[in-house]
Amino acid sequence: MDLFEKIKEFLIPELEGIKKEISHIKDLIAITNKRIDSIELQIIDLSRRIDGLREELTDKIEGVREELTNRIEEVRTELKEDIAKVDEKVDRTQEELTDKIEGTKK
Repeated sequence: MDLFEKIKEFLIPELEGIKKEISHIKDLIAITNKRIDSIELQIIDLSRRIDGLREELTDKIEGVREELTNRIEEVRTELKEDIAKVDEKVDRTQEELTDKIEGTKK
């Protein structure tokens, strides 16, 4: 056997082994890429769901905010009316007391 044959005998099995490993690595890369694609689709779906929920929650928050603002205005109006009534009663009572005091002075 000459040197070329010996090198060939040694290298060919090694090259075949390397080819098999490369093929296996390519298969693993293909599987990984499929998983990444699947995860990417899930992320896109979740992102859409989140956007929908965000919009829904924003609408609900705006509705609650509007309701609270209206209720605050109603309470403010009621309080102003009650304060005006109390002021009227205080003024009447003050006038009555003033009249009584002046009546007792005479």
